[in-house]
Amino acid sequence: MRPEQRAAVLDLLMRKIDEPAFFAAYGVGRDLLQADVAVQSEKAIRERDADLLAIVGYLRQRFRLPADLEVQQSLLTETWHRQHEEIVRALQYARNPRSIAALRQAIALKPQLEYLDADDYGAFYKKCLWALQDIGTAEAIEAIREYASSEVPALAREAAYRLRKIAGLARD
Repeated sequence: MRPEQRAAVLDLLMRKIDEPAFFAAYGVGRDLLQADVAVQSEKAIRERDADLLAIVGYLRQRFRLPADLEVQQSLLTETWHRQHEEIVRALQYARNPRSIAALRQAIALKPQLEYLDADDYGAFYKKCLWALQDIGTAEAIEAIREYASSEVPALAREAAYRLRKIAGLARD
């Protein structure tokens, strides 16, 4: 991504410019943005560029651009970026049972994600478990049941809460 494109994305994020000004500064029209974002995403992954991956994620979210499910699942198990929570959210919205394995891997990976060290209360686990709940298959619910007996207190607590929520006994 060219420096002026990065600047345009940051200006849009900080609400310094509106969408028409963004597209003018970015140099790609709305009709071609999805293709450009796909190219930039491939570049971010190939070069392990965490900043570019964050920019691409923002553009996908802002303009509701689809993401490749398999790519998102693969990224969820990588440690070189900081987009895990955003990817979990995307997988939650997709509600695809093929994401269960990636969500399980993300839960196991959490202790290695240094940027989440301050997450003592289980927010990341909560998001993963919520995604499993929304997938809603027997396999997904069974995973939540298994986590309810985890040796990791925050994970066990959040899984037990999810199970109560599924049973209709708790409120978010």
